[in-house]
Amino acid sequence: MNTLLSIITVTKNDLPGLMSTYESIISQDCSLDCVEWIVIDGESSDGSVDYLKALHPEFDLTYISEKDLGIFDAMNKGAEKASGQYFLFLNAGDILHNDFTLTSIFPYLLKNSSKIIAGTVSLKWRDILVSGVDISPWVPHQGAFIHRSCFGNRCYDHDLKIYGDLKFWMTLKDDGLFLVQRVELEIAQFTMGGAGNNPANIFERLKERNRLSIEFNESLLKIIARTGLFIALYFSWKVFGSRFYYKLIMRS
Repeated sequence: MNTLLSIITVTKNDLPGLMSTYESIISQDCSLDCVEWIVIDGESSDGSVDYLKALHPEFDLTYISEKDLGIFDAMNKGAEKASGQYFLFLNAGDILHNDFTLTSIFPYLLKNSSKIIAGTVSLKWRDILVSGVDISPWVPHQGAFIHRSCFGNRCYDHDLKIYGDLKFWMTLKDDGLFLVQRVELEIAQFTMGGAGNNPANIFERLKERNRLSIEFNESLLKIIARTGLFIALYFSWKVFGSRFYYKLIMRS
């Protein structure tokens, strides 16, 4: 059967997260003959590769373990290896929403009518869980099924540490390919606390995000407003702590 969906997982020294992601895939209440799982491992030393070697899933599994230039370089490697019509980037620790997620999304993918088919995701930090997040006007990559034609000569910018996925969406928009079909389905759960949303990295995030604003000719007013917001978030973290900070950004 032709491959309909390539699930691409980037991981490094996160065996528990990798196991959770795998379990969420094999638990799907449907045939997975048209699915492949591609794992790009950044030369883990925690037993992740041995774990992958021991797996014998009903779907195709491909993995490599080698040094990379960061998460977006690894995502590019996954896209290069993928043979599916659509790609879903579900990194280690990300899990599908429930056992019926793929059953629910397959009819949309089979129609092959949209460049991007996007649902919502839930965000989790410790005991805090917020559902129905769509980050409009953009889409969360854990909830976005991207048609392979969106790549072609495009890739994620591995010089970016945090906003490589946003730059990819912005590039697609400039090329007239950010054509999103939004569906009322929860796709995945994403665990907060990584480098991209850690409050300790907030000014690195601001610098990188404003760099994209300049590159894509966003208004000076947007840059000023965003800078003020990030400064406010920084001080909210310093004054009220991480729990308050994560509740704030997860619900905004």
